[in-house]
Parts: sequence; structure tokens; C-alpha cells
Amino acid sequence: MGEYILSCCASCDLNPEWMKRRNIPYVYFNVTLDGKGVKDDMGLSFSPRDLLKKMEEGAEAKTSQVSVGEYDEYFRGFLDTGYDILHVTLSTGISGTYNAACTAANMLKEDYPDRKIIVIDSMAASSGYGLLMEYAADKRIILTERLSLL
Repeated sequence: MGEYILSCCASCDLNPEWMKRRNIPYVYFNVTLDGKGVKDDMGLSFSPRDLLKKMEEGAEAKTSQVSVGEYDEYFRGFLDTGYDILHVTLSTGISGTYNAACTAANMLKEDYPDRKIIVIDSMAASSGYGLLMEYAADKRIILTERLSLL
């Protein structure tokens, strides 16, 4: 695997500042609130507190996984700039996003035969998923430092 992007879903319960500082891009889940679509962008455009307040007031809220098409577009951005991808998804126990990411990755192999896309099921959610991403970011730093010594 060449130079790679460590990536995950926005459902890892970390904040955008932390993600930026650790250089971990994330893909948004979809939220429908009273029929209006919004993105789960870690509170940048719609805070979790606002969502909870709306729900307490009776708003209907639904979430949906990242689609194959959304993954295709998301992954292409990294592949086009020459990066491989290590993407860690929300647990398959509560979402189909892993399958969507794998489908997109397999489809992209034809267009990017020299690139690698590795999709991992975190088998975790919420703060456990976030802790896994923190660990992966730490390991990436150690690996990068060791490779630079070669």
C-alpha cells in the first residue's frame, strides 16, 4: 500500500476539529428531519443538540446509510489525487454502510487498477468507534515515521 488516506464515517462521535487535526476525512450519513434531508456532518451545519430538541418537540427523524454512489464519489476524490484508501465503517451490526463501501471499492478497481481501497468493518459504534479511529491514527503516525527511516 502506498501513501494512503485513513477515513471513516461521521458516526464515529468525534468532532470535526479533532478529525482535521488527525487528518481523517469522513463521509456523511444522511438524516431526514420532518421530510427535509440534512447531512450528518458532525454538527457543522446542524448540531446534535438541535436535532434532539426537534425530536423532543415531535419531529420525525430518520437516518440512512451512505449509498454506493456517495461512496464512489467520496473515494474518487482521494484516488484521483494518487492516494490509496483505508476506510473504517460503522459496524455491520447496525448499518449496511460496510457493504455499500465494499461495493463502491470493487467497482472502482476497474478505473483505478493501481490503487488500493481497503474497507474495514469497525464492529463498533459511537465512542467505541471513535476510540478505534484514534488508535488507527496513532498507528498511522508510527508507521509513517518508521517508513521514513528506511
